[in-house]
Amino acid sequence: MEQGWKLLLNELCLSDEVRKDVKLEVVEQFDSYDYFPLNKLSDLAQYINELLGVENKFTLVETIKYEYLPETNEIQYYAKFLNKIISLDDISYLIERWEVGGGNYIIILPSEHILSEEESCFDEEELIGYYLVLYKRLLLKAPDGNALLYLYISSE
Repeated sequence: MEQGWKLLLNELCLSDEVRKDVKLEVVEQFDSYDYFPLNKLSDLAQYINELLGVENKFTLVETIKYEYLPETNEIQYYAKFLNKIISLDDISYLIERWEVGGGNYIIILPSEHILSEEESCFDEEELIGYYLVLYKRLLLKAPDGNALLYLYISSE
């Protein structure tokens, strides 16, 4: 499946020079997208700490592509992003978003970051590429919730 995920790199709007140095690893593969396996909770905190170098606070950016409108019984499609700074002690928030965010990417950034107005105009793949260039590394929850991906830029 890792080879299939490498196709994602072509969608991130990266320059050829940057693209040649981007690496992608599948950190964890999960059996079910419905619920995050709670026995993996400490592993997730460890990945964030070790791979991103996070001591305490990090940022989640979640892509939202649709919303159900109960008053009209319709689904409204659009692109918007939720942005939240959390600590490793409050990782349960990430798990909550993981479970309700089916079909959405969750981008895990290595520091505190507030989404700018310019960033809110990107599509989700552009935003992932933008953050990858900005921070040189990030973790990414796959839209189906079955994988945690590590993307980074290596100049080796």
